[in-house]
Amino acid sequence: MNISMHLSRKRAAEAAIVIAVCAVIFIGEAYAYLPDDYGYGSSASDAGEYAEYSVTVNGSHEYAASLISCGDYVPVTSVYLFLEEGRTSQYSDGNDFFLSRMDEPGFYLEQTRTSLGICGIDDTEYVDMDGLAEALSSDISEGTAAGKGLVMVYGAFPMTVYDGTSGGTALEWMEAGGTVYWVGPAPGDYVMTRDGYEYAGGRAFFTGTAEYLADDIPADTEGPFRKELQLKGDLLQNAPDMSGTGMESLTAGYMSGSLGTLTFVKEGSGQICIAAGGVSLFQAEDIASAASAGLCWCSVLLDSQSGTTHGSGSGTLDKNGASGTLCVYVTVGDAYQIYACRHQI
Repeated sequence: MNISMHLSRKRAAEAAIVIAVCAVIFIGEAYAYLPDDYGYGSSASDAGEYAEYSVTVNGSHEYAASLISCGDYVPVTSVYLFLEEGRTSQYSDGNDFFLSRMDEPGFYLEQTRTSLGICGIDDTEYVDMDGLAEALSSDISEGTAAGKGLVMVYGAFPMTVYDGTSGGTALEWMEAGGTVYWVGPAPGDYVMTRDGYEYAGGRAFFTGTAEYLADDIPADTEGPFRKELQLKGDLLQNAPDMSGTGMESLTAGYMSGSLGTLTFVKEGSGQICIAAGGVSLFQAEDIASAASAGLCWCSVLLDSQSGTTHGSGSGTLDKNGASGTLCVYVTVGDAYQIYACRHQI
């Protein structure tokens, strides 16, 4: 299959999902996309060598429960959404109507915010370049960066947190425990100024590599956490090649060789996650799933179960002797995720 055919089919699939969601809401069945309020829920607890979980659904649904080790990483519970009104991203696609909307930072971030809510993260806040500098600086000084995420979709950090010659506030915040979810060209390459973008050439600064895939080609294999998190994006443009860098990292989702659709790179106590591929709804959903599940550079899948339940279901997951931060991640839905929740045990 050539690349253009792949992209056309992928865009068609994304558009079909959006149309289906709109149709569901139109006929009054919006409850399917409002977790917890209409019969969807889950719980998990520590049971010695095992983790016990239960899930409640409205009707009959497929579900999955995964036990994930995250070492000493503190999973994200709240997210900043960086939005500079009136500014376009440093890159552009716009090949058709649907993806041209996803190219709009405000629209992309709204889809990400909706997906985060479905995945159990309701604490989100929009910030502009001055607000971002204030928020990150406050987190650093107050010791509250751990457990916070930041979604960047412009392909450049603003000058208020990165000056192009050092990591600045952005890197300091990550090293203090914050997590950046990055969309676009290599972080560090460009700086957003007050009236445009400036080339900085620091593409190896945040990940330790200057090797990023230029072409938007599809992956050919399933990698870690692809199935358990229902990760959908499968394009690899802007994926970093972490082989030989010496940086602690995890490549997850769909893969081809050493490249993956999601790459998590350790920065002190926090990390940066590079979400590969041209901007898409699938990519926004994958960012939300990764944040909700608490994925990080050292995440290990310890055990997982899946099945179909009517009303409720339960089970146990084997810890396999692991310690540290352990999370049970429960999802409901098959082709489209309608509920997700992380339980730290």
